[in-house]
Amino acid sequence: MVAIVAVCKQGDDYPVLNPCGNCRQLVLDYAPEAMVIVNQGGEVVRALAHSLLPAAYTSDFDGE
Repeated sequence: MVAIVAVCKQGDDYPVLNPCGNCRQLVLDYAPEAMVIVNQGGEVVRALAHSLLPAAYTSDFDGE
C-alpha cells in the first residue's frame, strides 16, 4: 500500500474525508509508512499513517 484517500460525492464535488480512528489504526497496522491524504481545515494534505495516530495501540506493550 502506497497511498490512501477517501472521498464522498456531494453534488458535483468529491471532498476528501478524514479516516476515523479505527481506519487509522488499521492502516497503521498494515502500512505505517503509507501516505494518507487528509482534509486539514479545507486544505488537502498528505501525512504518513503513523503520524495520524500518535498514541496508537501496539501489541508490544510490556506493562511497564
